Amino acid sequence: QWQCISQVNYYGNGATSGGMASNIVLGGSTLTFPQNTYAREGYIFNGWNTQPDGTGTPYPDQGTYAAPMTPATTLNLYAQWKLPPKLYDNVATMSKGPQTLAQLQEDITAPTTDDPSTDQSNSGVYEYNSSIFGEASDASNTNKIYYYRGILEQAEDQGSYGSDGKATTYPNYVKLSNNTCWRIVRTTGSGGVKMVYNGTWTGSTCAKNQTNAQLTTSSFNSLYKSIVYAGYTYNSSYTNNSATNGISVDTVLGNNSNLALNNTRSTIKTYIEDTWYANNMTAYTNKLESVAGYCNDRTLYNNDYSQQLSNVDTSQTNRFGASYRVGDNSPVKKPSLTCPRGDVDNYRYVASSNGTANELKYPAALLTADEVTLAGSGYSNVLPYNAKSFLRSGNHFWLLSPGGRYSNGTAGEFSLHSGGYLSDYNVNDAHGVRPAISLKPGTTVVDGDGTATNPWTIGE
Repeated sequence: QWQCISQVNYYGNGATSGGMASNIVLGGSTLTFPQNTYAREGYIFNGWNTQPDGTGTPYPDQGTYAAPMTPATTLNLYAQWKLPPKLYDNVATMSKGPQTLAQLQEDITAPTTDDPSTDQSNSGVYEYNSSIFGEASDASNTNKIYYYRGILEQAEDQGSYGSDGKATTYPNYVKLSNNTCWRIVRTTGSGGVKMVYNGTWTGSTCAKNQTNAQLTTSSFNSLYKSIVYAGYTYNSSYTNNSATNGISVDTVLGNNSNLALNNTRSTIKTYIEDTWYANNMTAYTNKLESVAGYCNDRTLYNNDYSQQLSNVDTSQTNRFGASYRVGDNSPVKKPSLTCPRGDVDNYRYVASSNGTANELKYPAALLTADEVTLAGSGYSNVLPYNAKSFLRSGNHFWLLSPGGRYSNGTAGEFSLHSGGYLSDYNVNDAHGVRPAISLKPGTTVVDGDGTATNPWTIGE
């Protein structure tokens, strides 16, 4: 019996690069197609089809073709392309709908036992309600803001810190092509996606249960005996407490008319920018929002929050804005994405900046105490906290929000405790560093479904 020779041809069908040679197949033999080498900018390869418009017979990448004995045939295969999904769309479509403060407190139950680690509070995706929590200080609030809250993974597969990644109910894992892992915290009013560092890809998962969810440990500021050291950048003219007593808050901490007063970067800011970002993240700068705000709220109150201070008072403990909203004795008891003192405390990326004043040298900073409270962490008497919040790790890690200037003269900063709740500590303590970044609106994913073992993947 005669065996005819068939030919398989491959066409890019709109490809912007690549090329593939034809294959010759002896009749009665089976050909496994070679791996596709075509690429089309802005698209994902989606297999082959015998018609350019996809209406013919489909064949998968590296699929097989059985050549007939007779007659000789020619099989023309056309690359098929699809647009990648937008990460923001994946997040937004999971919203449970608008939630008022009362609904949030009703939905997220307080721990019911003495051991908060057994708390199985509800989790979900919520819409940020600016009429309750205040207008966000994002550069543009033309998009709805959504935030993740709670455990996110199903309880029966729960790991030690709510991060084992199995049976994810609300996927929020992202991986960059440099193998860094992230968890989405919220979307921004300008349409971006704010994420927090979650370690590196192990080859099988982005889930992290212990201290490998962080980069390193560091002090927030190695200097600590002055109110100024609660600043992400600070005014080096006031390096001791006695020099600040009775002096205007605006003179000591800067204001919108004198941003340049904060002329020195904190220890942690210097580490994030010069050591971590400069060496690992510059290829992603064009994918990150320059308008995203990171608030280091230095609004000042007296110790019992009964008065907002216009002058620094070193005769008593002074409290900062986040403590007023979400601290252990907060009179307001609601987190907010506002930044009350405006630009002086609201850090944004400015290209070619040295990173002082209110500028970020690179588009990365830290989460605020308000953001982690919305995410389910926080003090139990403010909004009931979830000890298995997805943000919890095996170590305390620093937040961007100042806590207070204490009676011993030491500046304090909020940290998320290893137990999953907020606490504030001396700025010279050594805690974990978990940077936050914000992806630009319309960022697309090239692979994944948002679970720990198959995270949404972002290319350079």
